[in-house]
Amino acid sequence: MLRNHSFLATINGICSAIKKKDVIKVGIIGEEGTGKTTMAKAIGHAIHERMKSLYNIPFAIRIFYEEDLLDFKNTLSTLTPANYVLVFDDISFLEGSVNKHQISAVKQAVTKIRHLEGGQDVKIILVNNYHYTKGLDKYLRQANFKYFTSVGSEEGENLQKYVGIKNMRKIKQFIKYQDQILKTEPPHWSVKISAKDAFTYNWQEPFIPALFFDNINLRNIVSPTREFMAPVCSICSMAEGIRYSQVPIGELCKEGEDKFGERVFQSACKLKLFENGMTVHAKSVLMAKRWIDIQLTKQLVTLEQVMLHYGWTITKTRLNSKFSQLIDENKLHETDDTKPKQFKRTILN
Repeated sequence: MLRNHSFLATINGICSAIKKKDVIKVGIIGEEGTGKTTMAKAIGHAIHERMKSLYNIPFAIRIFYEEDLLDFKNTLSTLTPANYVLVFDDISFLEGSVNKHQISAVKQAVTKIRHLEGGQDVKIILVNNYHYTKGLDKYLRQANFKYFTSVGSEEGENLQKYVGIKNMRKIKQFIKYQDQILKTEPPHWSVKISAKDAFTYNWQEPFIPALFFDNINLRNIVSPTREFMAPVCSICSMAEGIRYSQVPIGELCKEGEDKFGERVFQSACKLKLFENGMTVHAKSVLMAKRWIDIQLTKQLVTLEQVMLHYGWTITKTRLNSKFSQLIDENKLHETDDTKPKQFKRTILN
């Protein structure tokens, strides 16, 4: 990316601030589907990497959702004392679906968030995602730093009051980028670097345009995905909140190995990782794959010919009627043979 669009430069500012303070708030504002959640994960990863490398201060990351925030006090009680980047994803619902008493409870919990159970003061970076600048209670939308992933017509007026008329040129430029993305296929936007030359970014592959405001200066930046910075991260892999299963990974893998066999289950895991862009196969396997790719490119053979040579057939399968013990018990009971077969097939597919 262009140097003056640096995402990590904004992270350096946040890291410098949290080194001096105990609690920092970061807001990410934008319409649905503009990359707020993806950006939050990138921010969390970049912070824990920078804080460790620059200041030798470790940070953990937790991403929470609506159900976590509605019972915020209980959510905090599940955290062990540590330095945290706490991401609350899409909290715009607070204004429409909860009462003032619940919002008040969230405020009180935020004021005491630094003193986690165990008597240890820690550093906390709160990252809140929501749709509009004025879409939250004033206390909750206050932030030391803000990122904007989109600017609509009404939001432009709000931003002008917030960042000052001197920054309107940057806001209009950002709106132009958004318009380019909507009107191009594949979606992309271009930035002029001279009278004749332009630098082009492909949208979401892996970048999105954004605005960054530190309460003094407004900047156009480019935000990457977390996977672009680090395809695999052990700290980020532990970030998800209660939306995801709390089953211990060792227990789940043991059940999979017992059910399908150790080699088959591990091969399936490697296949899923490969499908998601993470290759863990042996180098010899990758070399063989690339050799096959070359032969296919030369149109010497087809994959169908290889399949027929080895006598392989297209696999058609579905889960056995015996459900995993990790599946909800109510659904497990519904697969009883006393139920109509059509109903049973619907659940299994």
